[in-house]
Amino acid sequence: MHPLSLLASAVFIAALPLLFLLILSNPYDLDSKVDANEGFWGPKSATVNWCEADYVYTRYVAELGNVLSSLTIAANGVYGIMRHYKQKSIERRFILAFCNFLIVGFGSCLFHGTLLREFQLADELPMLWGNGVFIFIVMSLRDEPGRKRSGTIAMLVLAEIISTIAVLKFDNDDQTIFLCCYGLGTIYLMWASYQLNNSLNFDRDVLLMEIAVLLYVGGFFVWVVDRLFCETPLGFAGLGIRSFYLHAFWHLGAGSGTFVGVIFWIWLRATHRNQKPVLRGKGILPFTYFIQVEDKKI
Repeated sequence: MHPLSLLASAVFIAALPLLFLLILSNPYDLDSKVDANEGFWGPKSATVNWCEADYVYTRYVAELGNVLSSLTIAANGVYGIMRHYKQKSIERRFILAFCNFLIVGFGSCLFHGTLLREFQLADELPMLWGNGVFIFIVMSLRDEPGRKRSGTIAMLVLAEIISTIAVLKFDNDDQTIFLCCYGLGTIYLMWASYQLNNSLNFDRDVLLMEIAVLLYVGGFFVWVVDRLFCETPLGFAGLGIRSFYLHAFWHLGAGSGTFVGVIFWIWLRATHRNQKPVLRGKGILPFTYFIQVEDKKI
């Protein structure tokens, strides 16, 4: 097994007990004097407040670190569109996937900048809808060009409508419904990507899936630590978990991991179509990756 695969597996295993602890403790409402601050946007109406102290640097932005890190998600989308939209061999579904990064990134900025419920929904609902696009991509990855999937699209749209209504109606005190819907979609995407990797990338010509999982699960790991141990002092230099802006690192890990996941699906799709996909970008900087697909088939 490749060292990246081992590292991704280790991070995933380490995150599991923390996830179960999170489910049992459900620490969504932080009770901290630090978070009592109010700014330009007035009383906070979101059902969750994150570990970053509110309105520390300016009265116009509730969580500056989380806002700035959310912009990197939108940047992933801009970069993906710029690198791929002119390539005729790359189908429009992948461009739509990159567009979702823009919506999620800016929605996350609004949410963390205001901590208002309406902007929380502008963050959460596009994440659910984006998962629908990603699920369609992996379900149709082996399709022949031109195949219609009206039934699959109708099923996914119905699932997204039901999920949206459930979040709007029942997530009035926490994020339980959203996390369940989004989490189930993410688990399916990881499982389906693993299957596709084994069949279309058997010789591991690229390690994109491993990198995507490592980034995403690594981001999830610090997200769980941030939720569980926010008020925990570390015992040196007066620092605590709150000092490390771990939710911002979740944005970086999840955004980059999902971006690499889309790059991976483009590579798999081109491979399935007997084209010649070439991975470009800086080797140690996954957010610079892109796929160049030659029209000539191998």
